[in-house]
Amino acid sequence: MSDPVQPSDAEGPYDQNRRSEGKTFRGGQIRVDGRQFIKCTFTDCQMVYEGGLPPALVGCYFTNCQWAFGGSAIHTLGFLSGLYAGGFDDLVENTFRGVRKGQFLDIPFEEPAQKETPYPEPPANPTHPLMKRVPRLFKVPKN
Repeated sequence: MSDPVQPSDAEGPYDQNRRSEGKTFRGGQIRVDGRQFIKCTFTDCQMVYEGGLPPALVGCYFTNCQWAFGGSAIHTLGFLSGLYAGGFDDLVENTFRGVRKGQFLDIPFEEPAQKETPYPEPPANPTHPLMKRVPRLFKVPKN
């Protein structure tokens, strides 16, 4: 096993520097977007996916790690929650059935294009009350 690598050492631009092989990560927050982890060990880490290029996790071991979502990923989860609460529960359930069956694994991985949005980004403070609120996006009457 290699020497432990601190989470801050694991960051880097989107290229071969974003590949970690045989490394041990202990504690801290690891942003996984666009990264390749091969035969790595993670202990007491918070793994964060923010909706960018999906990571490659090959032959890795996780002990007492937590997963968290941010950025576009948390917006997608909020949208799905709003759909579910608004009466589109069948759509959301079918989507997750597809996830369990691996239907989305063959989607080509491309870095999302940066777009200007007509609305401001949400507040950066994760304890801001609006960060926890899931809006009711749609309402479909039940028969």
